[in-house]
Amino acid sequence: FAVGLVAANRRPSTVFLGCEGPFQGLGYAYQGASGEISTTQNISKEYGVKFAAGDTLGVVLDCCQGTLSFIVNGTPQGIAFKNLNPKYSYYPAVGLHSKGLELWIQHLSYSEFKNQRMPLVNEVEEGAKIRYQFADGNWYEGTVMERRPESKWKVRFNDGDQGVLSLSILDPFQLIEADG
Repeated sequence: FAVGLVAANRRPSTVFLGCEGPFQGLGYAYQGASGEISTTQNISKEYGVKFAAGDTLGVVLDCCQGTLSFIVNGTPQGIAFKNLNPKYSYYPAVGLHSKGLELWIQHLSYSEFKNQRMPLVNEVEEGAKIRYQFADGNWYEGTVMERRPESKWKVRFNDGDQGVLSLSILDPFQLIEADG
C-alpha cells in the first residue's frame, strides 16, 4: 500500500496513489513495498525504509517550508518532497493495492508526536550508537562523540567519516544503543 497526499483538484481514478498519469491531479506517495516515493509527474526515487501491514506511518506536511516527510514506526525518514505548491489544498490519502487490507487513521498533533519522540532524543549522549539517514536515502551507523549547541552532535561513522548532525525530533535517526 501507499500513503501520501493529494491536491484538492485531483480527479478520482482507479490507479494507485502516486502512479496516476499526467493531468489526473497532483499526488505524492510513499510506496510501502519498495520504500520509494513517487508523484503524478512520473517522478520516482528511492527514499526510506519499506513498510507493510502492522507498521505505524506518519505524514508530515510543512506548509511554511513547502515540504512533505514521512515517519515509519516513530522514525522520521527525512524530507521526501520539496517545493509543494502553496496554492493547493492537500488531503491525506492511502492507496490500498490489494483486497482485504484494513487501516486505522489517527490524527497526531505535532505536540503529541513531540511527546512520543522526545524521550528518544533525550537518550542521545556521548558514546551512543545511532543510525542516521542522509539526503541520499542511505542509512549509516556511527557513534556519538560530542554534544554541540542546538541539538547538534559530532558523530564518527563506522566507515571512519565524521560529521556534525542534528538529532532533533524530526531528524531521521534511530538510537541503537544508548550508552555505547
